[in-house]
Amino acid sequence: MRRAICGLLVLSVVSAQTWLEWSAWNGDCKAAGAVAQTRFRVCKPPKEGPAAPCFGDSTEVLACKECPAQGTWGEWTVMDGCSDNCGAHGRRFRTRACKKPIGCHNVACPGEARETEEDGAPCDHQSPCLLPKRACHPDYKMAIDAEEGRPKCLPRTPQ
Repeated sequence: MRRAICGLLVLSVVSAQTWLEWSAWNGDCKAAGAVAQTRFRVCKPPKEGPAAPCFGDSTEVLACKECPAQGTWGEWTVMDGCSDNCGAHGRRFRTRACKKPIGCHNVACPGEARETEEDGAPCDHQSPCLLPKRACHPDYKMAIDAEEGRPKCLPRTPQ
């Protein structure tokens, strides 16, 4: 504290305190059950003499966005695709996406994201999976065996 004599008055000069930087946010809103994050700062006193208080809050609280207990499913895709054993006993599947609010990473949707037809459900004969993973020799053509319902290579007929 400095004192100055002005006539018969004695004046005291009070130094102002200053805030130090904010701390990092404590807590993680992405953690299950989190409700808030906090951070704080410290009021730094002057090097000597009395000081006026710092103005403002020493703590900030940021409420976490409330996440639902479960996400919601989007629409199913069209039943598509076939397993490698496509034909009379192929399997097809469809999928759906779990929708969850932004920032709610730990939220899951109940049930499965993929649905598969049971064994024995015939694949649609228009399905591209009926073609084998290998191509036929140029002297042969791809055909579906009527008895087995599986693709096979047959000799081309001369034209």
